[in-house]
Amino acid sequence: MTTTIQKRLLGRDESRDYLGGISATTLWRLEIEGQIRSVKIGRRVFFEQRDLDRFIERSRKASAR
Repeated sequence: MTTTIQKRLLGRDESRDYLGGISATTLWRLEIEGQIRSVKIGRRVFFEQRDLDRFIERSRKASAR
């Protein structure tokens, strides 16, 4: 049996859309603050979908307080 681990990398624009259409500045700030990790490949920057999902979940929990 083989296990497949899917790592979906999203570019900056896709990540902004995935997070509800946040601004480029907000995404950059979240990255700089370490709230969302980025992956640099060559000159391009990507974000793993699972990291974005974790950020959304943390934000949801913080909003519920």
